[in-house]
Amino acid sequence: MCQPHAWWLAGGLSAACLLWIAATRFPARDFARQRWTQIQQAVENRAAIELSDDFRAGFGAWEGQPAWQQTWKLSYDGYVLPGRLALYKPSLGMQNYRLEFLAQIERNAVCWVYRAQDTNHYYAAKIRIVQPGPLPALSLVRYAVIAGKAERRTEVPVRVVVQNGVPYAVACVVKGSTFTTLIAGEVVDVWSDGRLQRGGVGFFADTGERARLYWMKVSHQDDLLGKLCAYLRGPASTAHERERSVP
Repeated sequence: MCQPHAWWLAGGLSAACLLWIAATRFPARDFARQRWTQIQQAVENRAAIELSDDFRAGFGAWEGQPAWQQTWKLSYDGYVLPGRLALYKPSLGMQNYRLEFLAQIERNAVCWVYRAQDTNHYYAAKIRIVQPGPLPALSLVRYAVIAGKAERRTEVPVRVVVQNGVPYAVACVVKGSTFTTLIAGEVVDVWSDGRLQRGGVGFFADTGERARLYWMKVSHQDDLLGKLCAYLRGPASTAHERERSVP
């Protein structure tokens, strides 16, 4: 027959075993949870981002100075005619990205901005018709607007051949302090400026200019790995993408 002290010894050993198991297993579980959270964050940070607008839902994703909407015209034929500067809100927190849009110049030029912090700080660019005709001669004009003041403009010739009255694709690659513009897939300009480190995209038209804008898209990390991470992450809301800080 077991003595009372034997029962106490057995109970103590059992309690010690339970405490040892808790001390070894629970930290491991916490470590695994922490590592899983880190993996999820890494996937989120590397996932591709693609934001787009074809203006069918109106101008809810855009902002500008008071009454800017009254200067933009939405056509039932599937395009808009930009007016005063408007910025695409989901892009404003971004840093490195690729802006793409489909446009057709009706009169003089099509204009856009990038690295826009607000309507007073941004880089502006426009494709301008230098010589009209069936195959118009074009140039690219670019300049910075700092504290609401436009700086000296740089104009470079565009060697890409486009047809008058036909929409064509334009891309602007924003990476670090280097900015590359492409028309119909061909590079037409590369330049650098390090003053504006972050900011989104937008469109505008100066006096005497008019262009059709059919759609626009902003993408980041749009390679195979980025698309895989986006698939693993699952759907993300526009609000979430807007709040996300893109390196």
